Amino acid sequence: MDFSFTKYSFLLAESPFRESLDRVWHFFETGGWFMLPVVICSFVAVTLIIMKFFDLRVSAVVPEPLAEKLAHVEELAAAGKLSDVTRSLRENESTLARIARHALLPTHGSREEAEKSTEAVGREELSRLERGIPGLEVIFTIAPLLGLIGTVSGMVRIFGSFGARAAGPEQAQLISRGISEALNTTIAGLAVAVPCYIFQSYFARRLEGLSLRMGTLTTGLIHAAYRPIEVADEIPPPLAAPVREAKAPLKITRPAPIAKAEEDIVTAPENA
Repeated sequence: MDFSFTKYSFLLAESPFRESLDRVWHFFETGGWFMLPVVICSFVAVTLIIMKFFDLRVSAVVPEPLAEKLAHVEELAAAGKLSDVTRSLRENESTLARIARHALLPTHGSREEAEKSTEAVGREELSRLERGIPGLEVIFTIAPLLGLIGTVSGMVRIFGSFGARAAGPEQAQLISRGISEALNTTIAGLAVAVPCYIFQSYFARRLEGLSLRMGTLTTGLIHAAYRPIEVADEIPPPLAAPVREAKAPLKITRPAPIAKAEEDIVTAPENA
């Protein structure tokens, strides 16, 4: 059986799909050379959007089961089940798990040192998650400018050949058609910029929310892990476990020598 394109080309030539393709091709063709960088920006933007949807998944950044355990880490630590949390951190490879594992390293000498070190690791992880969002910002900034440059270039070309064509209604028709075609690059640039701006704002807000949640959970983990050590080191034993003792009433008695002296003074005249 012959499935060559030429055998069924008449079906494609008469189909609405072929007409749509011709219109799209004519749209990009009349945009001039500046349409090419706009098209490249559109492909790069689609790639970055797909990549960020994959990177900012909840299961890859803040998985719900692990977040639930860290949210109740103080209760688990009080019940002596902190080992369950550490086991979950070792078995998980999410961004939250990597930051939390660093917070529990035995090399930290105090809670302040653990907080500073964890904050540095958190900034590094957020920098990795932010990768690609500035690219969308660049695209939605330059895409309309590229479209505007293409439009201005096309209008310069049209008005430059103004005197080379015949005057009259035919020339006016050609000029209006040329202007409409030159505006295609502006339309294309705006069509690329608007979705990029929407997705850039969405990903930035999403990353901000995830970072706040990770910061809250890791702070609670550090507090639960280092609180017993800090209480034992900073609070003296009598204040750590206060005991109230009943005090007996104060009795004032005179010393024995003074009482003896008074007795001798009283009895002395009688002997005399």
